[in-house]
Amino acid sequence: MKIRCWIPNIFTLGNLVLGFTSITFIVEGNYNTSALLILFAMVLDGLDGRVARKFRVNSDLGKELDSLCDLVSFGIVPALLIYQMSFKNFGIFGLLAAVIFPVCGAFRLARFNLQKSLGYFTGLPITVAGGTVISMVLSDKNLDMPVYIPVILGLSALMISNIKYPNFKGVSRAQGLKLFALASLTALIIAFKSNPGQMIFLYHAGYVLSGIVMLILKQAEGRLNPIVERIIGK
Repeated sequence: MKIRCWIPNIFTLGNLVLGFTSITFIVEGNYNTSALLILFAMVLDGLDGRVARKFRVNSDLGKELDSLCDLVSFGIVPALLIYQMSFKNFGIFGLLAAVIFPVCGAFRLARFNLQKSLGYFTGLPITVAGGTVISMVLSDKNLDMPVYIPVILGLSALMISNIKYPNFKGVSRAQGLKLFALASLTALIIAFKSNPGQMIFLYHAGYVLSGIVMLILKQAEGRLNPIVERIIGK
């Protein structure tokens, strides 16, 4: 195997290294550092695919390796983090809420590996689900509120749902720059009114809600079209 074939895998394995290191910080009670490491893991996760396409070295090995690393960094680590910070105070219910998160994430990754590229994601990507949990930790240190349990359950359900989410892989460089500029401007505006953790949370929450909103609009359109056709027909 050529050396360049392993370049994307280096980024992927870096994701795993950060995920494992994050677990050690959870054990030590350093939750903030643990969450920050997962944010860096998200960066590496976003780069490995781009590097693979750049060098044209996509492989089944890289795909499977990426899924295994993602399960650790964005499934197990966020669940363990929020369990240690909050959910353990709710007994068996907190444990079940935490466990179901990586279980649904594993299902989501397995299904993704079996599907052909459709131009969109089926179900919420585990990276976004895990990032949402991590950003919750960074934006709100008071996680002893029961409201977070339904949030985690909701994210878990979205991962195994059939709701379509944009994957942005077909976005051109020019379109990407426009999106980046818009996102950066939004970030600057939010930064003046909130902390960085809340800013990151809003990014993730926006993406999480986008799939739900598009589904509602599509269903509404399907119901309105026959009515409009009847009116026009009359």
